Amino acid sequence: MMSLRALAALRRRLERAWGPETIYAGSVVRPTDPVSRGQCAPTAEYIQHRFGGKLVGARIRGERHIFNRVGNLDIDLTADQYGGPKVATAPAGKLWPDSRVLPDRKAPSARCAVLIRKVTT
Repeated sequence: MMSLRALAALRRRLERAWGPETIYAGSVVRPTDPVSRGQCAPTAEYIQHRFGGKLVGARIRGERHIFNRVGNLDIDLTADQYGGPKVATAPAGKLWPDSRVLPDRKAPSARCAVLIRKVTT
């Protein structure tokens, strides 16, 4: 698995790739919100595409949030939208309360496909 330094570098590349075409359509983004606001699903899908593992969901402040579980480690590169660090990791099941593994998706979403294209080029 990647080091925290490598995850932070990946987060910086993702920040440059995030935009209107990757944000969750139902997101309400204010000028003071972190740049990661509404970017959790395509980001988590990108991490799964790149490193494998599972998508994990949790409800945080009444909102649905998606992050990753790779092996025995939970990884969240958009935790700052809920007051966490830009790169959050914890043992599986310890990052966000009441988290659960989500069903596998057959293919990446269109928003994730945009990230794949933008981050790998």
